[in-house]
Amino acid sequence: YGCTDRPGYDISCPHRAADVCRPSLPADADGPDCHIGPNNPWNESIPLYRGDTIIEQPTDLWILAQRYAAFGADFIKTSAAAATPFFLYIAWNHMHVPIGNHDPKFTNTSARGPYGDTLRQLDESIGVVLDALGDARVEESTLVVLTGDNGAPDDQCSYGGSNAPFVGGWLPAQYGGGGTGKTTTWEGGHREPGLAIWPGRIPAGARSEATVSALDVFPTFAALAGIRLPAGRVYDGVDLSQVLLAGARAPPPRPAGALFHPNSGGEGQIGDLETVRLAGDLADLVAKYRTGGKLPSCDGRRAPDAYHDPPLVFDLRNDPGQTAPLGAADARHARAVAAAADALRRIRASIAADNTTVSSYATDDRARPCCGPKEPLCRCPHQVEGTTLV
Repeated sequence: YGCTDRPGYDISCPHRAADVCRPSLPADADGPDCHIGPNNPWNESIPLYRGDTIIEQPTDLWILAQRYAAFGADFIKTSAAAATPFFLYIAWNHMHVPIGNHDPKFTNTSARGPYGDTLRQLDESIGVVLDALGDARVEESTLVVLTGDNGAPDDQCSYGGSNAPFVGGWLPAQYGGGGTGKTTTWEGGHREPGLAIWPGRIPAGARSEATVSALDVFPTFAALAGIRLPAGRVYDGVDLSQVLLAGARAPPPRPAGALFHPNSGGEGQIGDLETVRLAGDLADLVAKYRTGGKLPSCDGRRAPDAYHDPPLVFDLRNDPGQTAPLGAADARHARAVAAAADALRRIRASIAADNTTVSSYATDDRARPCCGPKEPLCRCPHQVEGTTLV
C-alpha cells in the first residue's frame, strides 16, 4: 500500500516512489501490497459507474476527487433550481490508501507529507460541495453529515494517519506490538470524526459526547424527513434528532441495549460480535473479548490471538488509550461484564430471528461488476473476451 521501508516487512511492490507504488514496466501489475489502480492489482480493475453504466474502467484515482466534487456541486445546483428535495451521498476515496492519489498541485504542501497533501485535497473537495449549497441558497434547509468508516490502519504507518490518543496501549504493553487500528475493534480501529452542520438548527460550535454510530444515519434522516420506517424488522440504528437539534446527552435506547463493534478481519472472525460499548450509567465502558490476531503494528509485529472471558473492560473517559482494563475490585467491572453478556445474548437472538442476506462476492457472479464494460454484473476474471487485463 504505502511502499515505505518498514522493519520486518517484505515489500513486494515492483517499484517504490514517494507517494504510491508504480510498476517497473507499463504492462506489469503492482503487487498485492500496492494500491488499487490502473495496473490491476488484486486481479480487479475498479469500475466507475454513472447509474447502471460503467463510464470508466479502471477508475482514474488521481482525478476521482475532482469528479466527485463536480458531480455533487452540479447535483445540488440542478436540484435546487427545480426546487426538488435531494439526498446526496459522497463516499470520498480520500483518505484511503493509496495516500498520494491527489492533484499534483497539493504535492509537498503539507508538513505531514503525502498524507497531509491528500488531506488538503479532501478539504478542498468538501469545500466545493459546501460552496454549492451556499450558491444555491439551500444551506439553511440542508443537513450535512461528515464522518468516516474506520480508523487509521497501523500497518500503513504514516500513510495511514494517526489514531492518537486511541492507541490501544494494553496490547503492545503485553506483547510488544500488534495492530490496534483499522480492522480491529480497539477504539482506534473504529472511532471516527463526526461533524453535523445545519445552520439555524444546529448551533455553531456545539459539541456532543453522545456515543453514536453510522448505523444511526438512516433512521435519523428518515425521522427528519417525516418518513416512517418499514415495519416487521429490527433496525440497529436509532434516531439522533434530539442529540443533533436539542442537545440530548444520549441517543434513544438501542434494541439490544448496547452498541456492538463487529470484527473486521484484523482480529477474530469477520463479523463476530466480540466488543460491546455499554450504555446508561456504564456508557463510558467498553467490554472487549478478543485481542491480537492478523494485524501488525507499524514495525511488523503481531500479538497472539486471544479470547478473554471475562472480557477486558476499559473506561474510555479516563483511559482513552485503553492502557489498563478495570480490575475485578472495581465495582463497575462485574456490572459491565454482566451487561455485555446480556446485550450479546439479546443481539444474537435478534440476528437468529431476522432475515439475513446470503449474497456473496465469492459465490454469486451477479454480485460483482466485471472488467468488461459490456458485462456490468458479472464476476471479474483474469481475462475478458480473450484479452489479458493489465
